[in-house]
Amino acid sequence: MKRLADSQPEIAGLLAIQPSSKNLGAVLDAHLHAEQMRHSRSAVLYLLAAVGGLCWLFEFRPGIVPSRWHTVGLVAWPISLGLFLVLGLLERRWNARLLRLTKG
Repeated sequence: MKRLADSQPEIAGLLAIQPSSKNLGAVLDAHLHAEQMRHSRSAVLYLLAAVGGLCWLFEFRPGIVPSRWHTVGLVAWPISLGLFLVLGLLERRWNARLLRLTKG
């Protein structure tokens, strides 16, 4: 029976590479950094969603906050909504790219 590495020379070349602890450490460090960045981006999106929800509450229930905070909410709500939408789109594009690159 013929081995897969014998039938395809490019696979044989890949199989001949022995992983070193230095390379493995670099890959694991990069993976850890990518996971930390992903969690940071998610935290920012959740924070923006919470700020937007509070601003929305300030706008539709003006009696629960002073008028100064009502004005702050009036300005901050569209800004936080716009940032949330932009960052959400960027996160979706990043996830699609990551999926495409890791699929093969």
